[in-house]
Amino acid sequence: MLWERGARLTAGDVGKFLCTAAQDDNLELLQDFLDFDADINEADSNGSTALHSAVAEAHIHTAKFLVSHGANVRKADNRGLTPLDLACHLNNQEIIAVLKAVDKPDSEDHEQRQRQKSSKWLSGGETSACNSAQVRLDTIIHWSGV
Repeated sequence: MLWERGARLTAGDVGKFLCTAAQDDNLELLQDFLDFDADINEADSNGSTALHSAVAEAHIHTAKFLVSHGANVRKADNRGLTPLDLACHLNNQEIIAVLKAVDKPDSEDHEQRQRQKSSKWLSGGETSACNSAQVRLDTIIHWSGV
């Protein structure tokens, strides 16, 4: 392997390779990176992590592997989207369940903060994580002209 021959990779390289391995559903390569102490949360040039890539490709086993090895389900990419935002947008209920199972709020008032944040986007009532994620995604699409 490259490491054995003295190659050195930058953080951006590692992020890109992790994302590619996740897109390809390659658990063996992801494990190889972990065996060489790669940061599973390293991002590519777009701010996407391997977990973003696994979610985007609907690779449930890769998503489970990544979260079991410490992938951050709250890490946003350069557009402000988290893996949960992507799963909600894709309406992938199985991945949503996996991500929510490991997404533990830091404090009891986490839901209150989320409702306050979401109220800027939605009017009235309580909002779910997927509703606020969809609003963020719609806003990004609107402002980026996609």
